[in-house]
Amino acid sequence: MQKFQIAHSKGIRALALACVAAAMGGCGGVADGIANDISNGISCGLTNCKESNTLSLDDIRVAYTATQEGGTVTVDAVLSYRANVFTAVQLSPNSDSIVLSTRNQGFADTSQGRRSSWRTSYADASVSPTVGVRFTRQGQNYDSSLVMPPPMSFLSQPPLQLQRSAGQMQVALNLPQTNTLPVYLSGNCARTDGSTFALAGDPSVSVARVGPVSGGASYTLSTLDLDRQLNSLSQQANNNASTTPLVQSCDLTVFYSLEVVGKAHPALSTYSGTIARSQLRQTLRYLGTQ
Repeated sequence: MQKFQIAHSKGIRALALACVAAAMGGCGGVADGIANDISNGISCGLTNCKESNTLSLDDIRVAYTATQEGGTVTVDAVLSYRANVFTAVQLSPNSDSIVLSTRNQGFADTSQGRRSSWRTSYADASVSPTVGVRFTRQGQNYDSSLVMPPPMSFLSQPPLQLQRSAGQMQVALNLPQTNTLPVYLSGNCARTDGSTFALAGDPSVSVARVGPVSGGASYTLSTLDLDRQLNSLSQQANNNASTTPLVQSCDLTVFYSLEVVGKAHPALSTYSGTIARSQLRQTLRYLGTQ
């Protein structure tokens, strides 16, 4: 039985994996640090910001991620300066733009007016659609293409409730045996003293690939590993107090994703990259004291 520790998380935070496309040597903790800063929103009051039209193209790092889930494709774009996470790049509206080239569809600013992160979405339930993202400068187009992996589905209904005493949770997905399985969480938890906290940063969990099943593969999640992770996150959310009460229960969303990491247009910064993701979610009630 092979076990995977997935150092990855959802949404914009995952965009930091684009560094793989540039360095191919892996970024490890550096990627997580970049991702956290991006997902928390880089403020020009705290960091240096540069207008995109003051930079050469090869100074602009773009990170594009496209996620297909439930018949909807969501595309995120984040701009930064080379490998420097402390410098945000603001898209200059009079000279530069980002659109979906496959649909001629624009993006909405998701960075509270800082013009450094963008999102758009549209309905598309087709299998493995191609998403084109176009960066345009002074009428010159620089296209990046993302081919979505095939959609995932559960081969059997996953559980809605999980007790710590169960030992493990098993899920069967229509994935080949050779595929790894990035899994991460979001949600809210309650401690035994009645206090609550929200999961921050979409933490990852460890899953074990059991083996092939008809139409796909089976994976297990250890409840002991999950409980340790949740209690560690609880303590972090409580100023790392060693006296933090145990986690009693959580209302979780478990995200399973199949991902393909790629490259952006070569004229842009070599630190640029893309992620195409097929995503599936499970709603789960976790009982940590049972």
